[in-house]
Amino acid sequence: MSDTFETVTKQGYFQRISKSIGGVFFGIILFLASFGVLFWNEGRADYSKIAETSVPVQAESQPEAQMQGKFVSTTGKLTTDETIGDQMFLIPGNYLSLHRNSEMYAWEETSHSETQKNVGGSETTKTTYTYNKKWTSSPSSSSSFKKPQGHENPPKTINSETFKANNGKLGVFEVNVKSLDLPGTENLTITKEMIFPEVFNQGINLVSGYLYKGSGSLENPQIGDIRISYNALKSGVDGTIFAKIDGNKLVSFTNKDNKSMFRMLTGDRESAIQQLKTEHKIWTWVLRGAGFIMMLAGLSMIFAPISVVLDFIPIFGSISRGLIGFVIFIVSFILSGLTILISILVHNIIYLIIFGGILFIGILIILGIVGVLVLKNKDKLVAGKQS
Repeated sequence: MSDTFETVTKQGYFQRISKSIGGVFFGIILFLASFGVLFWNEGRADYSKIAETSVPVQAESQPEAQMQGKFVSTTGKLTTDETIGDQMFLIPGNYLSLHRNSEMYAWEETSHSETQKNVGGSETTKTTYTYNKKWTSSPSSSSSFKKPQGHENPPKTINSETFKANNGKLGVFEVNVKSLDLPGTENLTITKEMIFPEVFNQGINLVSGYLYKGSGSLENPQIGDIRISYNALKSGVDGTIFAKIDGNKLVSFTNKDNKSMFRMLTGDRESAIQQLKTEHKIWTWVLRGAGFIMMLAGLSMIFAPISVVLDFIPIFGSISRGLIGFVIFIVSFILSGLTILISILVHNIIYLIIFGGILFIGILIILGIVGVLVLKNKDKLVAGKQS
């Protein structure tokens, strides 16, 4: 169920010009920052390459003396003798990690604006605020809504929380699970036997895998109702840990570039490294996209005053906005690409040497061609004079 609320605002011509000029400063900052993001991104540590330098060791064999202090990878089952639970609701079980996901049925505000340019340069904006009820782990404060009346969200009384075991073992190695970067958790199907009996005396029910608290039901919830589910990583998960050997313990490793690694990924060493490669590739493209968008947005803010001034006659403003948008898209695309290319070369000495070698050979070839052409022209001139 949803309802709407509309507002109409009008901004004068000179107000718009003043606002757009003020935005130029932030546009310049955003534009310059985009180069920093793109450059930094290409030099980010690729943890798959760090992982590849690890020395594989057997989980079930005592490490040799020369392996002390070495960066290693070892594959096996990570177990713990500890039991962890949620003291509020869930009886402790044999988990490495447990996450309570608490959601409240609450109002959510979204908005959509339509702007009309008027002759003379003013602007009329119609904004429609839509209010929907939904389950959310982070309900908004009603005080931030445009129309809080009738859309009041009560305070959330039960929050999400993560619990982890302190210690565990993988083969012969002791592991500080608390500080280990663990694989992702999976949905935990909860039954009545897994819940403290007294919980059901607090107005809480177990419905379709959720602990439910409120005046409504899972099928017909009311504002302020709360549902709780759990995700867990059970003891005995198969995976590969990348760490440093310290006695019979696996601890965090830090390389010469001050990059730390103490992480477990599911699967064997090869699949774990492949997961790291995929992660790095995805984040590289995400940040490249972010840098491009920052550059595009920055340039848009820098050149916005031109279109605002031309909005005195709306059609002129619209045409200029389209042309400027097209040009800055091309410019942003080219500048982003060049920045990425230069950053790759600067951060990778091998690529820089190869690029420099190709460039040097190219220059020599061009100089050779020019020299041949000059000699041929010189021979023709000499032959012409002799004749």
